Amino acid sequence: MTSPQPSHPLTEKKPPLRHPGIAASSAYFDLRSTPIGSIRIFAAASGLTRIQISPPKLPPAPASACLPEVERLLREAASQLERYLAGSLRVFNLPVDLSPLTPFQRRVLEECCRIPYGQTASYNDLAVRLASPGAARAVGGALKRNPLPLVIPCHRVIAANGRLGGFSAGEGLDTKLLLLSIEGVRIVA
Repeated sequence: MTSPQPSHPLTEKKPPLRHPGIAASSAYFDLRSTPIGSIRIFAAASGLTRIQISPPKLPPAPASACLPEVERLLREAASQLERYLAGSLRVFNLPVDLSPLTPFQRRVLEECCRIPYGQTASYNDLAVRLASPGAARAVGGALKRNPLPLVIPCHRVIAANGRLGGFSAGEGLDTKLLLLSIEGVRIVA
């Protein structure tokens, strides 16, 4: 008997929660003093919506705007991010909301999640896997719009020549290099 596969972070579907009286049931949670700087996690009843690395200063979210379900999700996301950054978590299991993205962007991010921990793939590799050979630049453009870095591991995508390529979160390529080193990947910058 085989054990069940862990759910993929982009395929776990949860119905949106409805709460009368709160129109925008979203909030954020800050993690401070991580190896890559401070992290701000945004969530709504539909799932995680955004992660910012080294975000600008924002005022705290009002407590009344945070549903208990959203608070639990934020705390679980923070716990999983801390464990990932400590090297003890390899696969995230969190609901995400990618509804603002185009279908192509969502397909690219879903394919990106298939790159195993500690491994890399090139922008062109992803384009080929998406049956869009020659679309490496479009793949890079979709990854640049990744609202959930770390949870959707766009840092695992590198240039075809083995170099880092790009990274738009945190401190850019320095953050990408640090994330890859946490996973045991060595790249020549």
